[in-house]
Amino acid sequence: MFTKSHDYSQKKIILMITTTVFSFSSMANSFYLMGTAAIPWFLVTAICFFIPYAFIIAEYSYRYKEQTAGIYSWLKDTLPLPIVYIATFIWYSSYTIWLVSLSLKLWIPFSIFLFGQDLTQRAAISVTISNRFLLGLLSILAIFLLTWFVSRGFQKLTTFIILGGRLILVLFIVALTSHLILFFKLPDNSFNPLTTHSLLNSPNPAYQSSLGNLSFFIFGITAYGGLDTIASLVDQLSQRKNHFAKAVSVSSFLVAGLYLSGVLLWSTTTSWSDIFTHSHVNLGNAMYVLMENLGVRLGETLGFPPKQAFRLGQLFLRLNGLTLFITYLGLLSTISYSPLKTLVFALSKQTIIPKKAYWIQASVVSLFILLISSGEQGINQLYNQLTLMTSVSRSLPYLFLAWNFYYFRQNQAEFIFLKNKKLALLASFSVTVSVLFALGFTLLTPFLAGDYETFFFLLLGPCVFSVVGLGVWGLRKIKPL
Repeated sequence: MFTKSHDYSQKKIILMITTTVFSFSSMANSFYLMGTAAIPWFLVTAICFFIPYAFIIAEYSYRYKEQTAGIYSWLKDTLPLPIVYIATFIWYSSYTIWLVSLSLKLWIPFSIFLFGQDLTQRAAISVTISNRFLLGLLSILAIFLLTWFVSRGFQKLTTFIILGGRLILVLFIVALTSHLILFFKLPDNSFNPLTTHSLLNSPNPAYQSSLGNLSFFIFGITAYGGLDTIASLVDQLSQRKNHFAKAVSVSSFLVAGLYLSGVLLWSTTTSWSDIFTHSHVNLGNAMYVLMENLGVRLGETLGFPPKQAFRLGQLFLRLNGLTLFITYLGLLSTISYSPLKTLVFALSKQTIIPKKAYWIQASVVSLFILLISSGEQGINQLYNQLTLMTSVSRSLPYLFLAWNFYYFRQNQAEFIFLKNKKLALLASFSVTVSVLFALGFTLLTPFLAGDYETFFFLLLGPCVFSVVGLGVWGLRKIKPL
């Protein structure tokens, strides 16, 4: 449990925010999905959704910098309490399911770091225990170790966030330097020209239609996610609370710049068709394939023998694995703490998380992991359905926060960025419309394709979490925790 605030430099705060939101894997996957055409869509998503949303979060975090409950504190003064509890519970539930999902992915980058390849999908190492079950047990161990680590204090929580952030910057600098060397060393005809056609048309057949292009807008919103979670930690930043809002605004432009420049670098020095037309490349490994290929090409360009070029590719690949592994630990730490802190305050008004709450959450997550790892078809189907139920639910808090901001703006006098009411209304409207479009498109796509089961569970998620949230609110009125 956390008992005091801590001081961090402005640079560290910007680093934590930027690298919590920016995802190197999302940047690589965007190039896999859209090629150079990802650039204008990232720009549109940043202008319509992320930049105004960052300013909204900055204003919330500035106004409620002394309060501990994140989204609950931001909404409670302007929305009816039942709606606030629904939004809070949906927010917490979606992150809890993501906690399970992320825990199960943790050992893939670890395997790549140690062995230079993903061994998690290999055949069982023992006739008595499957790899799936073994990975599940390791994930449970990681959850309990992280829970113990996070419960020891805020400085422990930020250890992996800051370390992961620094590694992401190192990885990005390595990629940037490598691309620049290729750019200056290779002949001009080796590069992909940046044309209007390449900016507007994806080389990926699945994303060449209008429907495919619009679906990438949803991907862009997802890639810019996580700001609300890290902003919920503002009350832990001692005298730096007053500077947090400015750090959010700076970080928003840095994140957008990293995505745009990253895709641009891959686009100019990498042939999409040479790498991604192979059947073994998918969203799960596109980032690793790109980084290994970059290392090999750099070695060949610098005149390394084939074995040395291969080793350089392996070095890039393992650095990528290490970076993602530490980043996952940072994300797991953040979502183990921030949503739980908000829920505890909403239910009991306690500003300090009781230690038993950490362990209850860890036990629930571990139970899910254990059941999924058992390999039972019914359990796996249930987990897939829960994942679908949270797909829409994860975006709903954005909608609540953006819609609420218009009313919040009417009742507050002091603002940092959105001082003009028309500008505040524009930010609220832009984010609201963007999220509504994303939600509508997410629901409509499986319905038009005749996949009514997926449509049903996408729609069911917010309904179930809303009913549970109302039930929690009702119970708290009868008997406060």
